[in-house]
Amino acid sequence: MNEKNQMFLVYEFMPLGSLKNHLHDLPRNKKKPLDWNTRMKIAAGAAKGLKYLHEISNPLAVHGNIKPSNILIGEGYEPKLSDFLVLKECIPEHDESSYARQRSAPEYCILFKLTQQSDIYSFGLVLLELISGRIAEMEPSLVEWGKHKLVFGKEFTAVADPLLNCHYPEQGLYQALSLAAECLQLEDASRPRIGHVVNVLSNLASEIYDPNAIQINRAGTLAIGSDEKEKLGELWQHVWIWSGGKFGGSPSNNVEDYAVITKFKFQELAAATENFAQESLLGEGEYGRTFRGCLKSSGQKSSSLDVAIRQVDDETICTIHGYHDPSMFSSIHMRSLLHHPNIVDLIGYSIADKDQLFLVYNFMPLGSLKDYLHDLPRNKKPLDWNTRMKIAAGAAKGIKYLHDKSTPPVILGNIKPSNILLCAEYLPKLSDFLGFKERIPEHDESSHTRYFSRQCHRHAPEFVGDCKLTQQSDIYSFSLVLLELVSGRLAEIEPSLIGWAKHILAGGKEFTTVADPLLEGLYPEQGLYQVLYLAAQCLQRKDVSRPRIGYVAKVLSNLAAEIYDPNAVQINRAGSLAVGNIEKEILIEQWRHVWSLKANSSNVLSPARSQ
Repeated sequence: MNEKNQMFLVYEFMPLGSLKNHLHDLPRNKKKPLDWNTRMKIAAGAAKGLKYLHEISNPLAVHGNIKPSNILIGEGYEPKLSDFLVLKECIPEHDESSYARQRSAPEYCILFKLTQQSDIYSFGLVLLELISGRIAEMEPSLVEWGKHKLVFGKEFTAVADPLLNCHYPEQGLYQALSLAAECLQLEDASRPRIGHVVNVLSNLASEIYDPNAIQINRAGTLAIGSDEKEKLGELWQHVWIWSGGKFGGSPSNNVEDYAVITKFKFQELAAATENFAQESLLGEGEYGRTFRGCLKSSGQKSSSLDVAIRQVDDETICTIHGYHDPSMFSSIHMRSLLHHPNIVDLIGYSIADKDQLFLVYNFMPLGSLKDYLHDLPRNKKPLDWNTRMKIAAGAAKGIKYLHDKSTPPVILGNIKPSNILLCAEYLPKLSDFLGFKERIPEHDESSHTRYFSRQCHRHAPEFVGDCKLTQQSDIYSFSLVLLELVSGRLAEIEPSLIGWAKHILAGGKEFTTVADPLLEGLYPEQGLYQVLYLAAQCLQRKDVSRPRIGYVAKVLSNLAAEIYDPNAVQINRAGSLAVGNIEKEILIEQWRHVWSLKANSSNVLSPARSQ
């Protein structure tokens, strides 16, 4: 570093330049184009370098800038990665300028979030450049061009670089294109890990292609069959490309340009709900009113889709984002990328002329869990034990996906029966979760005060005291839903559900007293015991004392798998018919450590009381 605070980094010199020089800047009459074997050697070597950064380096690194100009070529065409951005824990999460969007994964375009799996997406582009010889940034985009050829019935060999002069193995080309498609999937969880990429490319590099030899694929035939070609086309159908052909040129700063979600016209939603008629109103929650609608499509094959349309209230938008804040659109688009059997799909949105936000979801025909627990019409049967456990296990699986599989992780922050919707066969789906982990405001007392007055009984002590939402506060709130499932009581009634249950269970009364009278005694004692024990674990005052969602999902999945038959003799795991005294004492002790708002209100300083 000199006196002007300029830093200089000294690297090993690479005599053969970069991959870009050999693919896109090849001087005529000076260099031969790269042959197939060399391209696969470079691809495999670069993947091995990336594997080292992802899995072996300490600390782990995200490359964040994978492109041909950053793959340098040493003697013997040995590739070496250069110019990777930063170590994993140092990556700026919202730096719009640090990474060219032309080569980035959808989660970066929308949320400016770099991960190891966004490296996989970018590497898929480099692999496609190696195969085709085309530049990723040209118009039409390389991915769009490749998808057009491979999905719409074109011969897959048409993607190969003309400079190869057809000197490549068809089977190798097929495998490389299949791998590229896997890397270019929309959802980061659908892309392979770098270890798989290395294995495939190392195998391709080891199979030295000889243009003078007859090429036999693994099935013993000379060429790729029609079934394999069809599979390749199907794989490429799920490849993500920029909407509106905005891949090349200067990237747009408008997040909506990179949408992977439908933007409806307000008129379409008005028509679907008969101008938001009162008869279409499904209900009203913390974030606005929800209407049932029917979206109709015109054309040769007319169709309709039942949807739920949420009119988000002004206060919610201003509290979380503010109108026209790009982060609002980022959250909407990232929400649309979350797909799981136990999560309601967000399929579209609309902005009305007067800055009204509408979110469009799939319609859930059976309503919400609240309808069956607390608002059950007299002509409907109450939920039996097996169905309650199925709902509990499914909801836990949805939370596990959001906590552990989503990138970035999601905090629900609003778990309650009205936000667990039910579709066919009582499959539960989570709805109305607040947002992505890094977007949750931890100390926003204005929004906290409004929310606290209505939801205090459902929140963990760290939220009540410090306005702080975490994944472990989700665990606390979910345990309340568990208690409501087994007891049939509302969390918000006085005395509070936790206080009522603690009085019974910590006071040494018979634990079966907690069971919902509508179950009419038709439940397994051992199952009820396990649910109450799990609920007590989740209701501990210290968040570190609560179990992680993986444990919760496992316990509930086991309970859901043990189908209760009221006509069969119930045997617990110890071989006895009922829960023993020792087990009851353990349950009593566990519930003595449960935290409830009313019991600890003197130790809680809420914003409402601090004014």
